[in-house]
Amino acid sequence: MKVELQSRNVEAFLLAAKTLHFGKAAELLCITPSAFSQRITSLESQLQSRLFHRQANTITLTEVGDRLLRYCEAVAGLEEELLRDIGGNKSLGGTVNIAGFSSASRSVLMPALQALQLAHPELTVHFRVAHMYELREILLRGQVDFIVSQDEIERAGFQSLLVGHEHNVLVERADGQGQSEVYLDHNQSDDFTERFLHRHDGGSDKLIRRRFCDDIYGILDAARLGFGRGVVPVHLLSPDMGLRLVPGYERAWATPVLLQFPHRDYYPAPLRAVRDALINHCRDALAVNRCQLRYTVFE
Repeated sequence: MKVELQSRNVEAFLLAAKTLHFGKAAELLCITPSAFSQRITSLESQLQSRLFHRQANTITLTEVGDRLLRYCEAVAGLEEELLRDIGGNKSLGGTVNIAGFSSASRSVLMPALQALQLAHPELTVHFRVAHMYELREILLRGQVDFIVSQDEIERAGFQSLLVGHEHNVLVERADGQGQSEVYLDHNQSDDFTERFLHRHDGGSDKLIRRRFCDDIYGILDAARLGFGRGVVPVHLLSPDMGLRLVPGYERAWATPVLLQFPHRDYYPAPLRAVRDALINHCRDALAVNRCQLRYTVFE
């Protein structure tokens, strides 16, 4: 027996999946919260499955909800691609959402997609910067189409492709007059510096004094101003930054950069184009060494 999903119920589901808030989604539809809940309940009843986990103040997609979201996105992509093709428009259009950690988004993702974006101005690519620990949930919740992360999502239905490595080095103010006993991190939960020192120094677990700078560009600025030492990717460094490798730390930690996305039976043309551009061009952006630094690599 054929099951047909009512479009108004699916519309409500999509808004709830994107906002993760029934109240906000109801406002966008200009209906009451009660009427909105009825649409979601009706859809869940038809599918005989819960689509959302409901907590006190938040909602999250269930596994079935995640599958429905992917299905709806695929259908929408196919429809748009068909209409553009029938209309004779061979340019790519639509919207693609990408999230990445701070040292990759501006310096790797944007350059990798520059040629594609200029060639297809009707294609809209939204970039989002997130902390490493946030990226997995952003992708699993369906808030973006791709993430670039260093931590692989080991879950059925998702693909993970290695697009290159960051070479991370320890730097300090060029004249050596900075606070050498302080180390710079993103926030309290960031243990990247400790792991770098542990690996570089052969297992040393010395306690370090830390200062937090929110993102990689804050770390670069703070190191330049002498607020401490920071572990940063080589591809972000330039000769005018006033930084140098810390003496005795001429080795770089190579960390993987992974492009991750949900598996689809069919990828609409905009998603295929963005995926292929990232696969083909991220590696070059990651290999940039403007300061011509000489170092050896460890993993």
